[in-house]
Amino acid sequence: MSDIAVPHVKPSLWGRVWTAAREPVDAASLAVFRIALGLLIAYDALRKGEKIFGSNNGLPFRFPYEGFEWVPAAGSYAPLLANIWLISAICVTLGLFYRPAMILATALTAFGFLQAEEFYLNHYYLLIIVCLLMSLVPANRAFALDPLLARKYFARPEQPQTVARMHMWLLKGQTEIVLIYAGLVKINADWLQLEPLRSWLIKRQGNVFFGSIWQYDWIVAAGNYGIIALHILGAPLLLWKRTRLPIFLTYCAFHSTNHFVFDIGIFPWMTIAMSALFFPTDWPRRALRLSSAVTSNWQPLAPSWPARAFAAFACVWLVSQALIPLRHYLYKGDVAWTYEGHRFAWRMKLIDRWSPGFIPVVYIPEQNLLLVPPSRSLLTRNQMEQVATRPRTAQKFAQQLGEHVGKLKNAKDVRVHLYYPVGYNNREATLLIDPTVNLVNAPTSQIPAPWIITHNDKPLRRLEQFRVNHDFPDFHKLTPMMGLPRPVNCHQTSDKWTVCRAEGSQQMSRAN
Repeated sequence: MSDIAVPHVKPSLWGRVWTAAREPVDAASLAVFRIALGLLIAYDALRKGEKIFGSNNGLPFRFPYEGFEWVPAAGSYAPLLANIWLISAICVTLGLFYRPAMILATALTAFGFLQAEEFYLNHYYLLIIVCLLMSLVPANRAFALDPLLARKYFARPEQPQTVARMHMWLLKGQTEIVLIYAGLVKINADWLQLEPLRSWLIKRQGNVFFGSIWQYDWIVAAGNYGIIALHILGAPLLLWKRTRLPIFLTYCAFHSTNHFVFDIGIFPWMTIAMSALFFPTDWPRRALRLSSAVTSNWQPLAPSWPARAFAAFACVWLVSQALIPLRHYLYKGDVAWTYEGHRFAWRMKLIDRWSPGFIPVVYIPEQNLLLVPPSRSLLTRNQMEQVATRPRTAQKFAQQLGEHVGKLKNAKDVRVHLYYPVGYNNREATLLIDPTVNLVNAPTSQIPAPWIITHNDKPLRRLEQFRVNHDFPDFHKLTPMMGLPRPVNCHQTSDKWTVCRAEGSQQMSRAN
């Protein structure tokens, strides 16, 4: 009987991708990134770990992230947590008890981040994300103590110093999202007119020896548009072998300059380390003249349920990370002005917000009292800066102020209104919050806030044309602007509170 030829069935696109995702690649590059990440966390733990964990200790007002109000303050445990954070970072660096150490570092980084909304920084958000992803990949396969201990004390066979290609894809995908969005968000009217970068650079001319060149607009323009091109075009070019090295070196120069000009913590170095993931995975071995870890004996990752679960997670994660920065389109107005959807969207070094100050007015109808608290003495400096420029943080302050006054005056109905001018990018300050709205009862969900004034018609100005000034209305004109009665018989208490009776108090009592 003659043989019957069996036609060759070409694998589907998904089949080829799935096979490539499970292929073993050298773990050396991932290991170097693990070492860099551990060192950066250790540096931050030594530099300001206790400050991060203790940022909420003993404060009368606290501003947690929405949905994380349950996270407690560290209290007296702040120094201990900072030390544990440092130890976990050292273990990550050494690849010692890597998985539990990485999970612990992730949990502590997130806990410190969630302590206080007023300390929000994009680089800590990125650090949490990177730590979470690194908790899911075997970054201790190379240049780590764990394999040595496993062989010596547990008699385990030698494990391949490889990882699945999809482990690298996940980290590269996250890096691409961050870098590309960092460029996309700068395609806006203000940035294209060189602000606020021009103003920032002029103010920081003395930070570096070449700062004097920033007085020329064409230099600033080159940097302005170059930053956009570097991120939008440069990030994808990291995927191409021929352009990878020059783009990487450009990123190194860019982030190093950022470090010395703006002093933005570990973010520049973390981004450089993430960009190095795009080089061939065995580049550390070639640099150290070590033999390759990948041999014909190492088989692809088995298509087991953990591998499928990781692949499914990676797909869902990257899609969600690509969509979350777009949520500001669900809100009315310019995100640079309203600040709705600004966070967790890689809008880094993009807006210069300022405030001449704000005036909270507390009204207690049943007692016919109008009160103005000394906000600066109630809040820390960081809290004051955030409350004065971030409307949703201002609402949290108003709600907590209402609770505070209610307990102080034994009152059930306490209303808080804000006179809240804000400026940004050399624009004059104008009202961002509707002064007629009682913020104590205003909705707090992430739906568009109806009490935020979404339109700002103030023109953009150059730094030389801009003067920080704002004419606050007289208090007797301010309360009618808020829909409140006029104040009479005002006096200031010893702790700087302004207390007034409400004009027409008897009528107000009957009306309310």
